Amino acid sequence: MANDDFSNLWRVRLCHHGPTCDHRNCGFAHSLADLRAPNESSRHYPEVWEKGVDRWFGQPLKDEQIKIIQDYYELTPERHLPQWSRALRYCTSGRHDVKERHHVWDYGLNQDCELLCLHRKEHRLPFRFQDKAWDMLEAQKQKLWEEQKKRRRPDAAP
Repeated sequence: MANDDFSNLWRVRLCHHGPTCDHRNCGFAHSLADLRAPNESSRHYPEVWEKGVDRWFGQPLKDEQIKIIQDYYELTPERHLPQWSRALRYCTSGRHDVKERHHVWDYGLNQDCELLCLHRKEHRLPFRFQDKAWDMLEAQKQKLWEEQKKRRRPDAAP
């Protein structure tokens, strides 16, 4: 791999040695917040997306990717969990871990995808969305909308 490729692919996968890895010049991420997409401003890396980018934007992930992301998720203090990791947890296990009342229904994935496209040479997503992920998020949006409407409606006095 060329040096330029190495810097463009820095931290697109989680380190299998774990967050306490002490290898010098380790090019892997050691926390969920460190994960990033490949730098594709001048060159595309379809093979990297196919092999697996651990930073989730809604793309299909392999079982081993989900497992290592879940392991890091469990080791990460709640205040340091990125929103995308909460979205992945919701879409893979149905667990809704956001405790704040007001949060974005898509966990910020829509904006993440827009920014990803903006910084890519072709300005389009390099993947198809994971099956049912957006359907689940849309259902969550509807549920949040209904809850919000109920809170706004004053209860009628008997």
